[in-house]
Amino acid sequence: MIERQLLPLLVQSVRELAAYLGVSPTELVVLPNATTGLNTAILGHALRAGDVVLSLDICYGAVKKMVAFACASARGAARHVELHVELPLYVMIARSPRLVAGC
Repeated sequence: MIERQLLPLLVQSVRELAAYLGVSPTELVVLPNATTGLNTAILGHALRAGDVVLSLDICYGAVKKMVAFACASARGAARHVELHVELPLYVMIARSPRLVAGC
């Protein structure tokens, strides 16, 4: 019984969120949790020789594992570089303005 109610509610939620964001409902994806979303985004990129994946040393452990797996799946052709975050953050930015030059 709940299955018959769930799908129409999901469709309605996606339509309302899309209207609020000003996008088409076909541009949104409903996922069961954040880890699934991150996994989809990270593993959805075909890494090639010479590619470098940057992450921060303060990122979530599961993300580090996903990135390591993605790089290993590229048969070692991709490299993971973890950037150290110096806190407070404004000190890091002041010392490395090139990190935020494109923002």
